[in-house]
Amino acid sequence: MVRMPSSRFWPLLSVVAFLQCDSSGTTAPPESPGPIGPTPFPSGVPLSDDVATVATTLDFDDPPLTGIVRITPAIDGLDLRYAADLNEDGGIDEVGSLGLGVALAYRFEEPGVHHIAVGVENTQGWQTLQRTVVVNDPAATRVALSRWFDEIHPEDFTGLASDADRSAVFLATNGFDSIQLLNLHSSTFQARWELTLDSARSDGPGNGTTALSLSPDGAVLYADIGDSLISLDIAAAAPIPGAIGPGDRGRFLATRADGSLYAGGEQGILRIDPTTGTILAQRDEFTDAGFALSADGRRIAALNSRFRCSFAILDADTLEELWEIDVETGRSECAGAAFSPSGLFVYVIYFTDSWHFAAFNAETSERVGQMTLANRDEGFGFSDVTSPTAVATNGRYVAFATSIGAFFVDTGTNLPIYRINGIDSGSPIGCCNVTATNDAFVFVTSNLAQRVRVLR
Repeated sequence: MVRMPSSRFWPLLSVVAFLQCDSSGTTAPPESPGPIGPTPFPSGVPLSDDVATVATTLDFDDPPLTGIVRITPAIDGLDLRYAADLNEDGGIDEVGSLGLGVALAYRFEEPGVHHIAVGVENTQGWQTLQRTVVVNDPAATRVALSRWFDEIHPEDFTGLASDADRSAVFLATNGFDSIQLLNLHSSTFQARWELTLDSARSDGPGNGTTALSLSPDGAVLYADIGDSLISLDIAAAAPIPGAIGPGDRGRFLATRADGSLYAGGEQGILRIDPTTGTILAQRDEFTDAGFALSADGRRIAALNSRFRCSFAILDADTLEELWEIDVETGRSECAGAAFSPSGLFVYVIYFTDSWHFAAFNAETSERVGQMTLANRDEGFGFSDVTSPTAVATNGRYVAFATSIGAFFVDTGTNLPIYRINGIDSGSPIGCCNVTATNDAFVFVTSNLAQRVRVLR
């Protein structure tokens, strides 16, 4: 179901004009046929899927953004009318009988967030909704640094992290019998040290996967090497003896300010004391698409794509479930999630036959944002790649790395407002991981690292 934005966010949206009232004070519907443009767009309750559905062919693209809005009645044969505001002027641009459905063309030139208003009238009155579309601004992002790693096979790259002061970037690559770790200057991508670890891999769920995370003080690097979780002394560039946990839980790692290490994957999520290896809390629910830890360390968003994309909000201390929501009720797959810096919102990237973005209030589970990122011909299909995320140092943007490109969510609007196109468009940014440094985001795709700044 397409839902209206929360009322607290209406100041961010274009205001829908209300109809003039007649002498009785009731809202009068627009004349049809009649003058198009000056007629104010009708007010009404949110549009229900039981009445009609609305879909757009493209919600995000470089200028000019053009697409089609399709309005389809839920039941054929009903006498319904439609109205649409396609240029944000608060007036009706298209109006008529809905019949079996209509397709309306729209076009926006100006970079930024735009809104299309759609209304459907039945015997109960008007029902309306707004759809959000974004015109990308290619000048808003800049690649500040690129470096090829010729010694890394494109399919071997497996982990990425940045240190406490964001001055270093750690890369991990997975060979047949070893893990290669590189400590790079974040401003030059030149190696500070390189370390090779022999790894006797098991055939368990952790086989072939590597994840990295830093201790809060930046002194220790935690790594999943496939069959165990280990820790490395960064200053000494050497492993600390002894495993700190099982590797089959460590496909995704995160650390909290109190030192707790969270390890998650298909087998569930563990909260571990990495100094002793003690398991402090455990959740054995399927978590195949990763999890996100809020900045204040209070909550975890755990993604599940076993049957459809859904996620659970967990208490980060106990890993007990607070609530769960279906991001999509039909066939779908979660790709990645992130909290806003305040911890109030959860952002989710997911895939149906197209790529989508959704934002939720982490306190109430209310959906507060929704849009399509790319059409089906741009997607690579199910189980293609997860979408790692990173939060900028200043908290303004959250970056998602996907197989169709990088998306930058503005935390002021809870919407992705900038995009760097993916591999198909010639840009090397298209997948595998992302982290934030002191002034930029670092993406690594195949064996190329790039440092990208958001200039706005």
